[in-house]
Amino acid sequence: MNKILISILFVATLFSCTKQPQSFTLHGTAESADMNGVTIFFEISGERPVQTVVENQTFTFEGSVNEPTMAFLAFNFPGFSTQIKPFILENADINFNITKDKVIEISGSKANDLAQSFDDELNSIIPPEFRDSVQNNLFSEIELRLRNDYYRSKRQRLVRDFSIENVNTTVGTFVFLRNRFLLSLEDRIAILDLMNEATRNTSQVQDFIRQTETEQRLAQGQPFIDFTLPTPTGEMLSLSDVVGNHDYVLLHFWASWCPPCIRAFPDMTRFYNEHTRSSFEIFSVSLDTEKSRWKEAIADHNLVWHHVSDLKGWDDNEVRELYGVSGVPTTLLIDRKRKIVGRNMSLSEIAELLKER
Repeated sequence: MNKILISILFVATLFSCTKQPQSFTLHGTAESADMNGVTIFFEISGERPVQTVVENQTFTFEGSVNEPTMAFLAFNFPGFSTQIKPFILENADINFNITKDKVIEISGSKANDLAQSFDDELNSIIPPEFRDSVQNNLFSEIELRLRNDYYRSKRQRLVRDFSIENVNTTVGTFVFLRNRFLLSLEDRIAILDLMNEATRNTSQVQDFIRQTETEQRLAQGQPFIDFTLPTPTGEMLSLSDVVGNHDYVLLHFWASWCPPCIRAFPDMTRFYNEHTRSSFEIFSVSLDTEKSRWKEAIADHNLVWHHVSDLKGWDDNEVRELYGVSGVPTTLLIDRKRKIVGRNMSLSEIAELLKER
């Protein structure tokens, strides 16, 4: 960790002492000719994506940014899951390579090299044999929850420590914003308090500050905020129609296009079926735009609880903004007294609360 910290401080000093380019160029190559004709998507966080097509196993994006910011490169290829590469976008030449295994690699940027080193360390916390055991259903449900909680706790500590040690650097801010969902609200506020004015005034940190202020209004012990949206059958359903009739209601934001949401459904449905409706209910809000895809996902994954959506997607979604949702899945637990109990709690944490009822 110290070696990484020294490198980051050196890079930060280097950035401040040298004249930086006024534009960026993303140079892309593909190792396999079968990538020709594939659409590559490039998105600056918070903006609409742009796209280009691979030709002669190459692709290029050009532009400029006012400040280093978070961005994403992505593509779909038949037989592979959607490939997404988050990275630090700055006015520089940045190189991407798509391997024969359809993995996106990045080079030519010291900041991104350091961020990749952190990602490697974060990913190494969960050993491959654990992932294999999960896929082969070798763990009992209790053991699986305990191991998940253990690995999550280790990942939380690594993100928190790295973000604190590298606060006010481009890489530190990138790692913090990208992995903020692993941190508690208290940890996130503590890291924000350590940021200097220049870091806090960047556009992405300002967006995050606004989200955090919303979370504070919706923190543990605060009353929930009511809203009304259409169900898949077109009827109007309010959150207040459900809250108060059960010991706990899980307010759940998701979308059919969200892989982590889909991966969570088997555990969610199993947990839902294990508890009586008087004790536990789920109220899901979809951020989809296509009604057919929304309804198909509900049917395909046998999601038999309450569902609503205005089908506005992500942008201009009042309920998403109301609850400070900056990524999916996001959940909030509400008790019978109509108070918020917690945000993004694990199922094992919710199970402990249900035992106490």
